[in-house]
Amino acid sequence: MATQDPENSAAEIERCVTKLGIRGVNLLSHSENEYLDNQKFWAIFAAAEKLDVPIYIHPAIPSTKILGGYEDYGFPLAGPILGFAAICRCIPCA
Repeated sequence: MATQDPENSAAEIERCVTKLGIRGVNLLSHSENEYLDNQKFWAIFAAAEKLDVPIYIHPAIPSTKILGGYEDYGFPLAGPILGFAAICRCIPCA
């Protein structure tokens, strides 16, 4: 699901679920250097909640804003480590 336009993304979720029978939504962890916890993306989550479909947040290479702090250490180290950390953050602890 493209998240650059959250309102259209929400409408697309509704179309895909109601007309095509899609059973879930796949999102990248951020869009254009903005993370999904930004209020502008709430329409996407509201649409999925309304239709009772799950959202899978696929971890992506961190945005350039986040990676800026790791420039001295090299990009190859920052990408996998932060990607793994994003996955771990999504796993609930018992």
